[in-house]
Amino acid sequence: MEDNILTSIAKIKVLGVGGAGNNSIRSLINSVNVEGVSFIAINTDKQALKNIANDELILQIGNEHGRGAGAKPEIGKESALTSEQEIKKRISNTELVIIAAGMGGGTGTGASPEIARMAKEQGALTLAVITTPFEFEGHKRMRVAKQGLEELKKHVDGYIIVSNEKLINAFGELPLNDSWKYSNKTLKQLIRSIIDITTMPSAINLDFADLQSLILNNPGEIVVGIGKASGTDKAQVAVTNALKSPVLETNIIGAKECMVHVAIGSNGTLNDIKTVANTVKEIIGQDVEIMFGYHQIADKNKESADSLTVTIIAAGINSDVPKSTQQIHEEVNAKILNSNIQFESESTREISLNASNANDYIANNFADTNDFTNENLLEDVFG
Repeated sequence: MEDNILTSIAKIKVLGVGGAGNNSIRSLINSVNVEGVSFIAINTDKQALKNIANDELILQIGNEHGRGAGAKPEIGKESALTSEQEIKKRISNTELVIIAAGMGGGTGTGASPEIARMAKEQGALTLAVITTPFEFEGHKRMRVAKQGLEELKKHVDGYIIVSNEKLINAFGELPLNDSWKYSNKTLKQLIRSIIDITTMPSAINLDFADLQSLILNNPGEIVVGIGKASGTDKAQVAVTNALKSPVLETNIIGAKECMVHVAIGSNGTLNDIKTVANTVKEIIGQDVEIMFGYHQIADKNKESADSLTVTIIAAGINSDVPKSTQQIHEEVNAKILNSNIQFESESTREISLNASNANDYIANNFADTNDFTNENLLEDVFG
């Protein structure tokens, strides 16, 4: 755990449900140390919970044998209902519940909608971050995942979809273990970005009330893009990287409302922050309502002093049809080419237009992967 403990005004609980959710929790427990933010790994499989954390951070649901759901969502649902009293006890007095789960299996698919219902019944803002299966896992698993997602939508205020199929398209040419690392880190990064933005004290704050307003005003799918850059035109490049993330299911262009957060090194200027806001409006649309925040990050080295990271949480997107990565990139590029965005350097303009593959995404979003081991990487993805 990190030594510095931040204080969260809102009480937040992150629930990892099923195999994929459990593994995201395991990573987050070791990297997030914010007062008011807590984690619970929930599973029907007693054995799967053993190596995650102490008893206070785990909850085995269903019968006492704890042998899992056998890829049957009905068992996951029944297990959640059986343990409803204990689940409600563990999530009481919570303002934001984030549910991390994989769709397509038994526990995540079956239990998550019921757990979301329980959270909402207790008055919590409820947000789900879910993964969908690879196509090669078969039509049945895809069908189960779709049915599970539709059921989950009934009980959450907002949801974020991470498509494993898009992940394999982005990282499929990388070495096998690296692909799993980045897919797991993507799920973790999305959850952590929400926690950080709503709890990080800064010169201009974004907080839980802003997130609550964004989601309740625009219930349904939430899209998160994260981009990092340094050097000349870093503000423009970071925004472009955020909007071109290869894991996005939906184009952020046209969103009605978004939260934009900038984490900037000591070399950053007010002009950089202004450029971020202007670039977001130029690409997403001039009518978008923006809630803006930023904080200055501590310098670890020369590179971090010059870095700028943009996180965009968007809602109110009128698109029920997933788009390919290529389609999203083409639409973002068209906006750049037909906008008033100014680049000091033609080379960085070309970088923004051409950023389109996994290596670009990794370089711009993941400084390293030292917080991952090879253990359970496949389980992280398949859940």
